[in-house]
Amino acid sequence: MPDFGRYIKEWTIQHGFSADQAEAEIDRWVAETRRKQDDFYRLGLAAFAEENFGKAHQLFLDSAGSNEKRMREAEQRFGEYREATVRDYRLAGDAAYNDYAFDRALDAYRRGLGYLDKEQHPRQWAKLTMDLAKAHYQIGIRTEGPVVQHHLAAAVSAYRAALEVRTREPLPQQWAATRNNLGIALREQSKRTGGEAGRQLLVEAVAAFRGALEIYRAAQASYYVQLVEGNLALTESFISAE
Repeated sequence: MPDFGRYIKEWTIQHGFSADQAEAEIDRWVAETRRKQDDFYRLGLAAFAEENFGKAHQLFLDSAGSNEKRMREAEQRFGEYREATVRDYRLAGDAAYNDYAFDRALDAYRRGLGYLDKEQHPRQWAKLTMDLAKAHYQIGIRTEGPVVQHHLAAAVSAYRAALEVRTREPLPQQWAATRNNLGIALREQSKRTGGEAGRQLLVEAVAAFRGALEIYRAAQASYYVQLVEGNLALTESFISAE
């Protein structure tokens, strides 16, 4: 419960008013507040100051309800702005990607992903995660040194994450496309790894391609069947050559 007496005392001391002057100022404020019929909070304070507690109770309830409505409207606007922000960051990333500015594309995709929750926006999240993986992959195959493995490993990790949303059922085509991309990234990672670890990455790539082929053959998608068969044959040749 607000302690108006304490505030009034502090106010009179601060401004040098007498008790009568302070009471007159408060009465003036109450009168002004009454004229603002849409400000339930201030009206509630005025009713409280007049010790009309029943009225104050209802006015504060009305104020709370008004604020709840504003919150709902703000949440709706936030959702609209979030959608637009994600859209624009993705388009910025796409523009940079098509300009072969993969570092800038990666930054834009990351910023867009920052506004998406995997559980609440799974498909949007998966799309941007795929974009992120592609940018990592393009950087990885164009650079040298330890940074290569960093970006290729990040690409593989992002494709695997996207597969948690793009599952075989109910999204077989998206699952197959993601598996094909995963296989390519694993193969490139293997080429820069070597040894038994590299061979294991090739084995994982083969499994990824075979999974994609099952979907494309069942769908009789001849173009994609040929594409993935080519990736599979190349990868298996690397294993045979070891």
